[in-house]
Amino acid sequence: MRHFILSCESTTDLPYSYLNEREIAVIPYTYVIHEHVYEDNMERNPDLMPKYYKMLEKGLLPTTSQINEASYYDFFEELIQKGDVLHITFSSALSGSANNAYRAAAAIKKNYPEKQIQIIDSLCGAGGYGLLTDYVADMRDEGLSLAAAADWIMKHRTCIHHQFFTTDLTFLHHSGRISGAASHIASILNIHPLIRLDQNGMADAYTKVRGKKRAVREVISEMEYYAENGTDYNGKCFISHAACPELAYLLKNSVLQTFPNVAHPVRILNAGTITASHCGPGAAGLFFLGRERPY
Repeated sequence: MRHFILSCESTTDLPYSYLNEREIAVIPYTYVIHEHVYEDNMERNPDLMPKYYKMLEKGLLPTTSQINEASYYDFFEELIQKGDVLHITFSSALSGSANNAYRAAAAIKKNYPEKQIQIIDSLCGAGGYGLLTDYVADMRDEGLSLAAAADWIMKHRTCIHHQFFTTDLTFLHHSGRISGAASHIASILNIHPLIRLDQNGMADAYTKVRGKKRAVREVISEMEYYAENGTDYNGKCFISHAACPELAYLLKNSVLQTFPNVAHPVRILNAGTITASHCGPGAAGLFFLGRERPY
């Protein structure tokens, strides 16, 4: 018996079909390219992502928008009429949308005092946010109460590790993570920054390596160190990529070789338009459950 409705945002990088299959409600982000507003499509239209990357190739850089309070209010009102709601937000350190979700939920509570609606900041992003949401969906399906699921999230949200890197630094420069000069030099020297989310859910470019294979080895090494039970890890693992499937499969094969007990399947996700707007094509990420992020 399911005791609550679970919802999230499109920045989980989980495709809409998967979320729909698992009965996880989702509210989309939007982005703007050349004064045209687009909704994060979540693979509902398979032709959209190739067109999106072609726009990026032409130098049309996207601007992402927060989800406003009114959109959250309408979304939550529809859900709460069906039952109690547990909504997990995209990391508040990466977007101000979480604050709008909290305000909308507070307004909803006044109109539905007999219902529960709880908003929790995931402190996660991209495939890590998807991984956290997927774990909570399992708990909901097993009959866990909303309170118990919320308690698990609060204890484990900083145990979801995000290790990713990119082969194109243009978008990290555009988002202010690195300077234009550093971006140019790094691209010439085939240098890739390794990025993770810290305890506050903020992206941190903590070191850099030369070459894709070295980058893959480094993130696998980080997983060996931080994963629950080390190389005996038997939890879930998600991999996201932005138009670089060869890197995603290289990561997947490395995970399967290093962690023989990892839960199957090791799910490969296509980065959504919001994630790709900040990391650009050529980015790949590895997400897993481990001990609490110490950084």
